[in-house]
Amino acid sequence: MIRSPLHVCRERKIDTGAAVVAVTLSLLLPSLLLLGGVCARASATAWLEAYRPVVYLQSGTTDADAKALADELSGWASVHGATVRDPADAYASLVDRIGEDRVGDLGLSPDLMPTSIVVEPAMPVAGHIDLTSRITALQIRQEVESVSVPTSSAMNVLSLSGVVLTLAAILALTALLAGGIVSFDYLRRMREVEGEMNALAVLFGAYPSEVRRPTLVRGMVVGAACGVACTLLLVGALVAWRWEAAGVLGIAATIPATAWPLAAAPLLVGPIWGLVVGWLAAGRRTESRWLEVSHA
Repeated sequence: MIRSPLHVCRERKIDTGAAVVAVTLSLLLPSLLLLGGVCARASATAWLEAYRPVVYLQSGTTDADAKALADELSGWASVHGATVRDPADAYASLVDRIGEDRVGDLGLSPDLMPTSIVVEPAMPVAGHIDLTSRITALQIRQEVESVSVPTSSAMNVLSLSGVVLTLAAILALTALLAGGIVSFDYLRRMREVEGEMNALAVLFGAYPSEVRRPTLVRGMVVGAACGVACTLLLVGALVAWRWEAAGVLGIAATIPATAWPLAAAPLLVGPIWGLVVGWLAAGRRTESRWLEVSHA
């Protein structure tokens, strides 16, 4: 070929831009759902693993009664251990969480803090639903004033993430097929634009691989461009997740280590996918037709 395989892409800027946008979206939409499901599951799991239910006791509860209840809770199959926390420790924990200035503004002191029992789940995630209901039922006990258990937000997010991951897998197949059809049609039209030049190249003895090569190059370049655009958008989505997820989900945002390779995957998938579509678009049927035209 005398001119660059990308020359026709520059000549047909609108067609090229439309194909890049369509393929980028076909990669982006399932990737966003996949990343969202992975990050939501990781955030909900980390939140539940870090959460410890607390049983607050009445002010008149003796140390012996508190220890007896802690021993009873430790005997539950879903509880790894239960620790009695005195008012001083509760005050120190509150200061660590919200800061000494904030505690001072609230007018709290160690004397105002209740004795409590901190429960450590034996199965932090899987056993939380059953454990939460059992600890909530402790409020009917005379020595128990109130309980603090996980809200339903993290559990709902954990359940929803499985649905999102399934939907992402289904959408990925559909979107890749749609993007493949769009890019296949684009590459075939670009090849038709060069039809006369390819027929001339065949007439002068060009090898079939030389005639097909420009389409392969265009497919790989378009796929690489879409992969770069998709990765940049996914990285931006991860940054937005870190800042906005807490307000949306009600739990702290967590970005697992697997999220970054997933965000970078289009950099590899894009060129390979474009090369495969280019190979399909550079079929032998069109090549045979050029041979017939050139020898007519």
